[in-house]
Order: sequence, then structure tokens, then C-alpha cells
Amino acid sequence: MMRKIVALWCVLALVISFAGCNRKNTRTASTTTWVEEESGAADTQSEKKTSSSKGSSSRDEGVNTGANTVIDNPLKANLQGATVTIYETGAIFSAQTESNKSSRVKQQIIAKLQKALNCKLKVNLVDNNKLNTLVSSSAASGKGLCNIIAPELSHAGTYIASNTVANLKKISSLDLTKDYMNRYGVLNATQFGSAKYGVGLEGKNRTSLVLFNKRILKEIGYKENYIYDLVNSGKWTFEAYRKLAKKAVKDLDGKPGLGEKDQFGQTIQDASTKMVDDILSAYGTSMLKVNGSGQLTNNMSDAKILKTATLAQDIIINDGTNYNSGNWETNVKFFGAGKSLFLYCDASSIHMLTSMSDDFGAAPAPQVSASTKYLSAMNYNCRVMMIPAGLSAKEQYNSGAVMQAFSYLLDEYFTALESDYTNRYFCDKTSAKCWKMADSGMTAMPHQCYASMNEAIKAGTYRVFWDAVNPAKRTSPAAVIESTRSSVNKELTDLNKKIKDK
Repeated sequence: MMRKIVALWCVLALVISFAGCNRKNTRTASTTTWVEEESGAADTQSEKKTSSSKGSSSRDEGVNTGANTVIDNPLKANLQGATVTIYETGAIFSAQTESNKSSRVKQQIIAKLQKALNCKLKVNLVDNNKLNTLVSSSAASGKGLCNIIAPELSHAGTYIASNTVANLKKISSLDLTKDYMNRYGVLNATQFGSAKYGVGLEGKNRTSLVLFNKRILKEIGYKENYIYDLVNSGKWTFEAYRKLAKKAVKDLDGKPGLGEKDQFGQTIQDASTKMVDDILSAYGTSMLKVNGSGQLTNNMSDAKILKTATLAQDIIINDGTNYNSGNWETNVKFFGAGKSLFLYCDASSIHMLTSMSDDFGAAPAPQVSASTKYLSAMNYNCRVMMIPAGLSAKEQYNSGAVMQAFSYLLDEYFTALESDYTNRYFCDKTSAKCWKMADSGMTAMPHQCYASMNEAIKAGTYRVFWDAVNPAKRTSPAAVIESTRSSVNKELTDLNKKIKDK
């Protein structure tokens, strides 16, 4: 009921609400460093040295000095009418026609950027495979395709491994020391050696949430604030989550097993990837890491990896799960029809639930042990900004200037997005607070960057989990890790030799 009242007020609010968002650099993103300390410490010192140089001549002429400068206001860069070309795989820079506040703000910050920097953005929308082909063919000819590319995080490693993107630390118009440049830790996740290659473009609407049906929660004997109380006290763990999911299972058709007409404990939008990555993040581990020598290494021997696989497999197979790995929209609709207590999903799924008859709440992804800090993984389909190799010094300068300015302004879009979701989609104010808690702990991980790059690496990392949680396969994670270890290590050794900029 509350959601319907809020929706009516939202219609009026949207008419009078927009007066421009002015929040700058206020988000404190999780910036877990996935590099072992001996490498990270040296890298930090290097950044302090390079960031202390103002580089005034490079700022005026667009010359690449090979060192980042300190940039307090990226909107003061003057690109002298240059056209900055962008190839993206999702509509981030592309024109939007939606009437919601966040879309309008996105258009406005792009217009603000072009006016302030005295430049014009030319945007091309392509899929990931097409972008990879274009970048590769351009690199082979000795030229950069464009100023900026925006692939999915899972494809970032393809460009790093093929040496077709530039080390951002060498571009003078970038100040990587700013918090907004390492939003959700993407800059750290795309690190190889001391080089860094990617900056985050998306988030917030991709934050992991656990939606719960308030009607079903009451029917199994709990008040609707029960889960919120667990969240606030730091007791919202997978153990608590599983207890409720199991209790909510109900046989409604009188037939053996769970069928479409029964009530399930949980529906998971993407069990084999998103939930697994969230558990890995909660454990503070990654399938791949950069070692003290700056090399990409196989981390599948970490005991926390096997714990993750075992926990995820147990949750999916034994906790009354509506398992459908093929169509996430079908899973969201299943929850929307009131057929399961939980929906484990990205925040972006909530817009599909506006006609849901039951009210729902939203909580962060559970943790593996009691904690008031809710950690989760960035969706590896989120886009990141990278700069193609082969550009002239001036082209690199222009690319960096746009990347810095857009990152600087992006919080205005996230603020508007927060307003849209709070007013249009959530059923109560506590859900929005839980969303903020979840968003503050979301982080990208190194293995996500290489998820789509190499079949051998994929078989020894993500597929270990994909096949383990699939009820039709139920493979032994330990056995798969052991059987693929040598092939993964060989691929990583070859990859380490190929990457030139370290």
C-alpha cells in the first residue's frame, strides 16, 4: 500500500523536484586493493611523486608528460573545440529519451561537460564483440580507434592482455588520486603491475540487494521489520538468510518436489555469477590477484575460494531455490507474482516490480559472518572507461580530460538515480537506507576483468562455480580447481609475458 501512495506523490514531486545536484566527491567508495602489499606500497609512493607535479605546460598544450597532474577542477580544461569520439557498449553517453529525473540529469551533465571543456562528444553504440574487433584492427594499423572506449568490466582484461589500451597513469590530464576516479575500486581491479587501465562508469543501480516479500515474511511468523533489525545489528548473515528461505518453502500443489505452483524460499536473478562474486567479496578474496612482482596470479588455492563454492552450492541446491539460469527477467517476474520469499538481485531489477500486489522490502547482500559493513561485488557487466593505445599526445590529453570531467560529474547522476528509485520503486524508506549501505560496500575484483577473455582461465575460475551451483551438474569444486590448475597457470604465465606496460 505504501508503495502506491509514494508513487502518487512521486508524480507531483517529479514535476517540481529538479533544481540541479551539486554533490561532488562525497561518495566514499570501497577501494579494496587487490595487489599484495610489497607492490602496493611502492605504487602508492610513485603516485604521490607524480601527483605533486602541476605540469602546467602539458595542461596548456595537451602534451603527454608521462605523469599525472593534480586536478582540482577538471571542468577548467579547454579542448579548443575538439571532437572526442567514444565507443560504448551501453547507453551511458548516448542520448536518453526517458522522462525520469536521472536520465535528464545525465543529459545535462554531458551538456555541461561539452560546454565547460569546449568540446563535442561523438558517441557510437556497439556490442562487446564488435568493439573488440574494431579496437584490434585499429591497433594493428598503428592507430587508436577513438578517444575512449566503454566495454563491460568482464571484457576489460581482453584489452589489457592485448596491449590495446593505455596505462592511465601516464596520461597527464588524469588525476587518479581523486576518490571519484576509483569509484567501486575499478581502478584497482584493472591494475596490472603498477599500471592502471580502467575507471568505473556504472554502479548504484547494479548494487546487490535481497528483496523480501513482506506478506510471506509475516505468514512464517516474523514482523516486517525483522530483517531490517538484523541488518542494523550486523546479524544479517547467510545463515540468517538461509533459515528464513527454508522456512518459507510451502507445498501448495500436493505433488512431490517444488513446482511452479508451490511457494519457494528464494529466487536468484543470477546465482552462478552474482551471488558467487558477492560471497567472494564478503570473504575478501578474488580468483585472480596481482602478486608483489606485479604479475597476475591464480588465487584459486585460497581456502576462501572453496568455502565460497561450498556455501553457494549448498544455498542453491538445498534452500528452496527457484533456479533458472537462463532468463533473469523470468526470475524477477516469479518473485513479482508472490511465489518466493526472497529475490536476490541487482537494484536495476526493481523497476519491474511496480505492479506487484505484495509490498516488499530491500536488504543488502548477506555477509558470511556478523558485520555492519555489507560487502558485495560489482556486477561484471557494468561498463568501464578505457583509453585505446596508439593515440597522439594531444588525443590522449583530450581523452583523459573528458574521462576526468565525466567521473567528476557522475555523482550528480547517481544522486538523481537515488531520488528516482527512492520515490518510484521502493516500498519504504528503510529499503532506500539499506540500498545505500549495500552500495557503499560494493567493489570490483580482478578476476571479473578477465571473465570473458580466455576459455582456459574461465574454466578454472568462473566455471568452477557455474557447474557447482547448477542442480543438474553439482560438480565438485575442489576437483575442478585441481584439474584446471596447470592450464590456468600456463595461460597466466603467457599473459604476463604479453602485457608490456607494467
